[in-house]
Amino acid sequence: MADVQTEPLVSVEMIARELSRANLESDPKTLLVRWFPNAGEVRLAVVDPRTPPVEPDEAIAPFYFGPDVAGGVPFPLAIAMVAPQDDRHAPLPGEWGTWDNSVEVLRH
Repeated sequence: MADVQTEPLVSVEMIARELSRANLESDPKTLLVRWFPNAGEVRLAVVDPRTPPVEPDEAIAPFYFGPDVAGGVPFPLAIAMVAPQDDRHAPLPGEWGTWDNSVEVLRH
């Protein structure tokens, strides 16, 4: 009887951390990256001083991408660019939870 794979080869957290690391390495202006844990989607908030703040009463609007299995990202991806003054303050998309749910993965 063949062994059955019960755990995914890569996890959402592993992908989130790798994408965060790659972002900070390629863009020195990025201040930090927050990950919002979710079992089926990589959700990242990239804090960057070049990002304009959200308008009052507006939520942060992520960019959504489908999985890129060939590129090593087997999960959907949501990336929100966040102004420093909005970090931990601006409303999030409802399905993301709260800022308290976020994990700071990397900081410059």
